[in-house]
Amino acid sequence: MYLTYVVPLSILIPISIGLYKYKSSDSAAKSILFYLLLSGLINLVAIVMVLKFKMRNLPLLHVYTIVEATLILNYFRIIFIEKETKRIIAFLIIVFPLLCIVNFTFIQDIFTFNTHTRPLEALLLTFLCLLYFYRSNFIEDWINKPNSWFSIGIMIYFPIAFIIFASSNYLILVSKNKELNDVVWKVNATLSLVMYLAFARGFSLIKREGRNTATNMDDLQTVAHK
Repeated sequence: MYLTYVVPLSILIPISIGLYKYKSSDSAAKSILFYLLLSGLINLVAIVMVLKFKMRNLPLLHVYTIVEATLILNYFRIIFIEKETKRIIAFLIIVFPLLCIVNFTFIQDIFTFNTHTRPLEALLLTFLCLLYFYRSNFIEDWINKPNSWFSIGIMIYFPIAFIIFASSNYLILVSKNKELNDVVWKVNATLSLVMYLAFARGFSLIKREGRNTATNMDDLQTVAHK
């Protein structure tokens, strides 16, 4: 019940708030919203495949990895102000999906867990999140910025997810410890839930009257020049 319904349905909380604030959202917030919408759709298809048609849904995980990485990388591309960083992230947006395609075409079967690209994605997003925190310098009122909460959500989930993804083959194929496996994936699901709540908080901070002042690092640079 928890893994199949509670956590997947919890994504509706940030989606609902994000749609409500859509017109007032900047491009960074919209990128997170699009990620949530597509993530929710893919999860719905995965649940239907398993429960109704008794089909294996692992091929969807390979697609999900591409969608998730592309949209969250785009979020970071938007919020960073340094041109060189933006160019590197734009390069990753092109290269990472290609690596995923190469992986499930030539290296790992599409019906197996993508233990190469999934941990790599988590590592990349964790690094970019840490870099964002470092460069933001936690300015005054930082905790009341939508992008701060979007980044907090990413930072809550992906570092631990990296460890889980990297060790998934051991958990599933080597240890064959069902209890341990259940605990690990429940931890992963709980982190997803907390990430969704952090995203919901971020969307809730968007002012409906207009675009939030200084909601991303581009805005902060403009304010600083003024």
